[in-house]
Amino acid sequence: MARLDRPREPSEGDTPRRTSEEAMARLNVLSNAAKAHGMPAEVESADGGQNYYVRLDLRPFAPARVFCGTRPSDGERLWFYGDGSEWITEADEPHSITAALTWLKGKHAEAEAERTRLRAVLDLDEADPPGDDDGDDVPFAAEAEPEGAPLVRT
Repeated sequence: MARLDRPREPSEGDTPRRTSEEAMARLNVLSNAAKAHGMPAEVESADGGQNYYVRLDLRPFAPARVFCGTRPSDGERLWFYGDGSEWITEADEPHSITAALTWLKGKHAEAEAERTRLRAVLDLDEADPPGDDDGDDVPFAAEAEPEGAPLVRT
């Protein structure tokens, strides 16, 4: 019976994926480059330190993540890749940080454009925080029924 207080032992042929020191160094460089470009990026791990990635916060949307690991179809060389194994660029090329940073900037720009679109659709004002009791938190407030209007029209 498996014990829940200990990690499971790997079965034969089961090789857990781990971020190598070389890959970790490249992720740190990418994270620092993203921060230098004003993007909220951090190196994180969601599985107890087995695999690390650069996480770009795209609130309220899911974050963009860049991993660095070997690509089996390319002789096990290091590559940057996104969620869903979207291969971005080989990690040991001179342009690799620039290419991965460009990919992150694209994700950041997509999220910013979507936030702007949603603000326009919902008629939200960034300078007017919700719940400030000034009565203008309701989207499209100008189209609201006048006070005293009947609730049901006949």
